[in-house]
Amino acid sequence: PDLNTLHREKQDRSLPLEPVSFVRLHINLGTKNELNTGSLIAWINRHSRGRRIQIGRIEILRNFTFFEVDRTESDHLVQDLKRSYFDGIPVTVEQAKPVTEAGYRHERTRKSKGKRV
Repeated sequence: PDLNTLHREKQDRSLPLEPVSFVRLHINLGTKNELNTGSLIAWINRHSRGRRIQIGRIEILRNFTFFEVDRTESDHLVQDLKRSYFDGIPVTVEQAKPVTEAGYRHERTRKSKGKRV
């Protein structure tokens, strides 16, 4: 074999075989609850009852968080997360409203046309 060419013997198993369709979920925890991406993923894995959940984008804000999960697992995950706690805080998880065309995060619009003093 030519050592100067790149050749993969095995397919990378971490990549999904099919395109994944995600659902955006809302959770009532944010940075003020000391939530970060690692703790969110660990919390989801702990409550997913042995299923492997594919997670997409995560947007952690001060008071709440948006995160994406595989559409085929979203209903099961929401059920698994009901009546759960994060560091003693009761957690609510629900499907978020659709993302706007402007981007992932909803942009604030100013209604006032006057000058700011």
